[in-house]
This record gives sequence, C-alpha cells and structure tokens, in this order.
Amino acid sequence: MPNLGGKICLVTGASRGIGRGIALQLITNGATCYITGRDIAKLEAVKAEAKHRGAEGKCIPVQCDHSKDEEIKKLFEQISNEQNGTLDLLVNNAYAAVNYIINNSDDTFWDQPENGWDEINNVGLRNHFMCAIHASRLMVQKRRGLIINISSVGGILYFQTPAYGVGKAAKDRMAKDCAMELEKYNVAYISLWPDKDIMNRSGQILLTTDLSSEFNFKDIDGSYPVSMRSFKTMFAGTGKLSLVPYIPGWLKIPFWIYRILLPMTKLPTPRKNESKYQ
Repeated sequence: MPNLGGKICLVTGASRGIGRGIALQLITNGATCYITGRDIAKLEAVKAEAKHRGAEGKCIPVQCDHSKDEEIKKLFEQISNEQNGTLDLLVNNAYAAVNYIINNSDDTFWDQPENGWDEINNVGLRNHFMCAIHASRLMVQKRRGLIINISSVGGILYFQTPAYGVGKAAKDRMAKDCAMELEKYNVAYISLWPDKDIMNRSGQILLTTDLSSEFNFKDIDGSYPVSMRSFKTMFAGTGKLSLVPYIPGWLKIPFWIYRILLPMTKLPTPRKNESKYQ
C-alpha cells in the first residue's frame, strides 16, 4: 500500500459504506483525511475506528450537509486555512438518495414523486460538481491533485429509475470534461490510488474491480471482488446460474464492447430493506 504521509485528503459522505472504507484506508496509510457527513457522532466513530486500527494518519470529522452550498464553501475554507491552501485528494462520495430509491423501487419514473430528480441528483451529482470547483481552485494553485467521483455501473446499465442512471452517467462525463481543463495544471480527475502514471488515467472511467486485479487489492476476507465485466456476472444477472460455476473468473468482456452491448441490461433490483447501494 502507498505511503500517504503528508497528503491532505477529503472524503465526503464518509460516515458509512464506501466513503467510510476509503477514508479508513487513507488514514491507515498516513494521510490527513477530512471526513464529512450530516451525523457528527457517526463521523467520530470512524475517527475512533481509525485510532483503534493504529492508523498513522489523522482523521478530522466535519459536519456538513452537502445539499447546502454555504456549508460546502465553509468546508473548503476550513481545509484551506488549516492546511496552507493544500488539498491533494478529493473523493466525491456524498449521496442522499439510498432510501428514496429503495422506497420507490416498485414505481415507474412517472409514478414517483416529482421531486425525485432533486432527491437523487442534488447531493449525488450537483454537490460533486460544487466540491470539484472548490477543490480545483486549491489544487490548480499547487499544480497537483486528484479528484475522484464515486460512480457506478448505473452510468451504463439501467438501475431502478432513469434519474439514477442519468446522474451516474453525468458524473462520468463530468470527470472526462473537467479532466480536459485540469490536465495542463497537473490535476487529475478519476482514479483510486496515487500513482506515478496518474495523469495517463485522468478522465477515464475506472472500475474498482479492474483496479483490484491490477494492483492486487483484496477484500477483508482475502478474496478478490467479482468483476462487473466478467462473464460470470453477466450470466448470473440473466438468471442462468447453472452455467456460472463453469465460467473462468478471468474471462471478461472488453470494456468497449461492454459499453455498446449492455446499455439496456437491468441491474438486480434491491429489496426494500437493503441500503448498501451507492
């Protein structure tokens, strides 16, 4: 794992799930990491867990409602004031629509509440752009930095409601277009870990499962996550479970074919008591 000593990071929506896991890894490997969420008690619990793990870095919880522009602005002002204008990494992960999506999973988009777009894409999309604006102002001055949008395969495949897919696809496009303007300032947009070739990856849509294979990252139980591009996943999603055990795990669909052939494929529908979708 990389030594992140001296790196200043921000992970939004870090009180649980993906954001919490990313923050803990950054802190464990030496970074000073600001974490945000609406519940300060949950953020303090993340800080306590990092300490319990013997983390080498520093965790700084900041209560922030990412639906409010003024609170976002104050967050970045705090980082700038406390870190001499330095921010090396922004992980855009804040998301506020998990319960909304689950509670409306049985309804078509025209039968869902008319505020559904804002419920899904205010914090989940607009806030990402606002955070990217503030982060870029700091990073461009230092001529270095990395911004990550936590997206999902929902940007390619149908999942639950069109507003979700549009939001995820927009985050992917945001990274691509912002990367073009940031490139000349040595600021990259999209990746998971600092890398000597990071600018070569800037603007790309990167699947975490592909990166886990490339960098030999494993889950806490020692296993590798199942690739969203694998034929195993594809056949499992179509219900042909009898074929899955006979398909090699390394057999994957090329990414360019994946984007062309699967736009109308549906992702599995979550049950209403599930809340881990991002």
